[in-house]
Amino acid sequence: MDESCFRKIVDSSPDMYVVIDGRGLIVDFIPFRGFQPPIGPSPSTRKSLDDLFPADLAALILSKTREALHTGNEAFLEFGLPLGGTLHFCEASFTSLGENLSLVIIRDVTEMVRLQGFLEEKEEQNRHLFEKNPVPMFVIDMENLQILDVNIAAVMNYGYGKDEFRKMFFHDIRPPDDAESTPDDSLVKRETHEKTGICRHLKKNGTPMKVDVSSYGIHYNGRKARLALCRDVTDQLEARKTLEESEEKFRKAFLLSSDAMSISRIEDGALLEINEGFTETTGYKREEAIGKTPLDLGMWVDRRRRHILLEELTRKGRVENFEFEMRVKNGVVKNALLSTNIIHLGGIPRRFSITRDITELKKTQQALQKSEEQLRASLGEKEILLKEIHHRVKNNLQIISGFLDLQGVHLHDPRDREKIKESQNRILTMALIHQKLYRSKNLSGIDFSEYLRDLCENLMVSYGVDRDRIKLDVRSKKTLISLDLAITCGLIINELITNSIKYAFPEEGKGTISISFSQGKNGDYLLTLGDDGIGIPENTDIFRKDSLGIQLVAVLIEHLGGTIRLVRGDGTRYRIRLKAQRPEDGTRVRRDDGTIHDKMTRRQCD
Repeated sequence: MDESCFRKIVDSSPDMYVVIDGRGLIVDFIPFRGFQPPIGPSPSTRKSLDDLFPADLAALILSKTREALHTGNEAFLEFGLPLGGTLHFCEASFTSLGENLSLVIIRDVTEMVRLQGFLEEKEEQNRHLFEKNPVPMFVIDMENLQILDVNIAAVMNYGYGKDEFRKMFFHDIRPPDDAESTPDDSLVKRETHEKTGICRHLKKNGTPMKVDVSSYGIHYNGRKARLALCRDVTDQLEARKTLEESEEKFRKAFLLSSDAMSISRIEDGALLEINEGFTETTGYKREEAIGKTPLDLGMWVDRRRRHILLEELTRKGRVENFEFEMRVKNGVVKNALLSTNIIHLGGIPRRFSITRDITELKKTQQALQKSEEQLRASLGEKEILLKEIHHRVKNNLQIISGFLDLQGVHLHDPRDREKIKESQNRILTMALIHQKLYRSKNLSGIDFSEYLRDLCENLMVSYGVDRDRIKLDVRSKKTLISLDLAITCGLIINELITNSIKYAFPEEGKGTISISFSQGKNGDYLLTLGDDGIGIPENTDIFRKDSLGIQLVAVLIEHLGGTIRLVRGDGTRYRIRLKAQRPEDGTRVRRDDGTIHDKMTRRQCD
């Protein structure tokens, strides 16, 4: 090949050719096509590398030139070269030509570098999409089904680490009792995109799951492989199964219910389906009702009620127990309750309605209401009569007290007059109860706190107590008790307060009479009554004294199944506990020393 032919080949090449001597002078060069260098080709006067390249690059080229001349081996250099205002990536090879000359071939690899960068960027993006995808993904060898790689979702969902997966085959994640070849095996061996259906897989801990597998043919590190996406659909299938079961239950309930049920279009209200209960309630057969609206069938007696129903349904999305009058096929008007809401059948919203015939129930309610009004009137009459009885009992007791008062006028012995007065107070104690009940709105019981205060005040007035000398401290919360219990407690309090007034403060002594009444959590009542007077001597057994008052107190407490305890010191204090309900037989009275002795049986009390 002559020199002119060689020159043509070189001129047609896209590379730059430079012949350099050992001193860095350019002997000859052929530039890149389309590039105009600062020196022309084949310069008559030799130029240095600094005339063609930037100084730092020229120094590198000279170094590589001398390396090739010195060793005789080919040398290489990669660098960036500004060409036309753009930085180009170049590769240069240095070959010794002998006679202290080196041939430098410079190739522009800018496009190749950019393409490689693009491919690396795409590879990084694909790797990111692979790793961050929430669906478990497997890269599987198409020849032997070995798992080559997995993403993070596969690790999290199956429980194996990446290193464990890479030692496994795709069939290792299937249940042992599955056949040797399953659809997911055959799927990953194909080169086209395929979707399997549902396959069974096992987690590392043995938990089974159902997965929907799709796969794509790819190349992975030079090997034919499949990218398999295994979406866990266990919960989805269970939900679908539950929904199907619910729909089946709904269908059975719809067909068998005795209430009138219907499914209609939302747009116009046309009936799409009715049950047997609808037919029995309205008289319309299925072929007569389907495709028509209740309005077409004339079922709405009052169309205004229908408008109210539709407005409420639009506002709330559902209506419950809407009462209206319904005209059935034979023209009879019935009372009905309508409940309706929106359901989805086959993904389409429909209106589901339940209509219940309440005609008989309405009649029963009206009859009950009438009976209740009659009963209320009757009870009102009885309440008036009962109040009148209490009023008359109170008046009669006051008359008896008046008789005793007249009797006392003719008695000359002060002790006899005192006994008459005590009897009067006992009678007035009972009269006060009937007075309270006469004025009360509740005849089943009496507010004992209010009665207690009035009783104590009456006793203080009855005995003409100097309120500056003897004070009264009454503590009781509002407590409703029965008539029997109120009378018994009133008599007990009457006797014990009378004793305090008469004996606790002799010779113009001063002090306080205190009383409290409360109900415990177990329902029992606690009555505490006492004074800070002179007290009862230690050697006195009050339960053995021939005192009508103390004997009466003991009998009354025993009658209620209660206990009484006398506390001495700083005056006298009685602690009385009374049962909320009267016992079946006799009880015992607690003595002041803590011992207990039988007083009498209930029969003896009665």
